[in-house]
Amino acid sequence: MKLHSGDPWNVSTAYQGEGVPGRPGIYVLILEILEGIEVNVGRLGTLRFSKGIYMYVGSARGPGGLRARLTRHCRGPTRTKWHIDYLTSNSNVRVTAAVIAEANLDLEE
Repeated sequence: MKLHSGDPWNVSTAYQGEGVPGRPGIYVLILEILEGIEVNVGRLGTLRFSKGIYMYVGSARGPGGLRARLTRHCRGPTRTKWHIDYLTSNSNVRVTAAVIAEANLDLEE
């Protein structure tokens, strides 16, 4: 596993994929919810999120690795595929930073 040290990844570069490896890995998104929201999260139902800072931990093992996954989260999804998509598609939610580590391990089990 290769940990990227230093400042969290600057999300403003997501649209160009700069500085983010296209290899498998894990990541932590830092999300800011600008005002309280209620979000219908698929089968989980409607959930309320208060204004504040949240963290989401995910893995990126598909095509394009970390670069593709973080670009998707920062641009907003074209369709909801994962639970986090219900948040990142809301206009009151923004991704402020991400911490990444390259890893080709199954860290979720």
